[in-house]
Amino acid sequence: VELIVARNKLAYRRFGMRKFSHWTLYLDGLSLLLPLVTLFTGRWGYQLARLLRLKFFWDFNTHFCRGFTVVLELQEHLLIITVIALSLKQLYYKIFVTFFMYLLNIWIMALAIHYAFKNFRLLYNYDYGVQRMLEYLAHNGIHQAILDIVKEYTDQLWTREKGDWLPELVYDAPPCLRNDIFCSLYIHHLESAPTFRQLPDYFKRQLCARFVRIVIFPGKCIVRQGDTFNTTYFIHQGEVEKWMTDANGEGKLISILYTNSYFGRITGLYPSAGFRSSYYTRTVVDLVYLSLANWEDLLECYPEVKSLIYSTSKPKNTDFLKNLA
Repeated sequence: VELIVARNKLAYRRFGMRKFSHWTLYLDGLSLLLPLVTLFTGRWGYQLARLLRLKFFWDFNTHFCRGFTVVLELQEHLLIITVIALSLKQLYYKIFVTFFMYLLNIWIMALAIHYAFKNFRLLYNYDYGVQRMLEYLAHNGIHQAILDIVKEYTDQLWTREKGDWLPELVYDAPPCLRNDIFCSLYIHHLESAPTFRQLPDYFKRQLCARFVRIVIFPGKCIVRQGDTFNTTYFIHQGEVEKWMTDANGEGKLISILYTNSYFGRITGLYPSAGFRSSYYTRTVVDLVYLSLANWEDLLECYPEVKSLIYSTSKPKNTDFLKNLA
């Protein structure tokens, strides 16, 4: 039973089973249940169902703005006693509860609009940046197969992390704050490598700020045997396969590197050194790496630290030492 205003009079209306034939009941149900699907699928698009609550603007106008106007007019003309058995306190209570419920629904709807705007804006900016990059690569003669790989990678990166590697504000932060943030995130990687473990804390703090993060998906090659990238890689999350190619050109799986492992210790220090193995991602791998060109200035500023690093990281290959001379 519902109390309504019909023809400027208050009247009772019985719903019964007819309530289930009204479309607004199912609209309200969808607006409440569909957003919960996000908990099971992880896809934020289901949150857009909250926009169905725009219907409450019409309900607010119909039931509150128009309906209670008639009720108050009847109250003023003392006709309410013959129409409905409600005391003045009960009437005020109903007005207050109705007003509060509609404010609550408007607030939920505002959150839904804000959520949709935020995600669509981020997605639009990300897609715009990807398209600009692909156009630049295409205009410079990059093969279509490589462009397809780049597009697939950017799609996977958005699905996994919404396109974010590290917030840009972290890189733009003051040096001391940036050192604190990167130390909290990555300094344990320097403690796991013998080359960096014995270094002074003041040097390791600055070195942490030179880390660069990258995400690589399963089955992709990180480096190939013989590459000279002058980079040391640290596995923040994930698993990496180490492969060796023999003289006959046959590849052989040597080992599997897990979280907190590292590779490229020698190649990251000597420009002429190449990787002796190939490394492939076994799972989704979250890597941080140190490029020699990115922290070479620290070595020049601290000669004693540079001497300590190179004295404990000499290559074992004598032919390589002759090439350095």
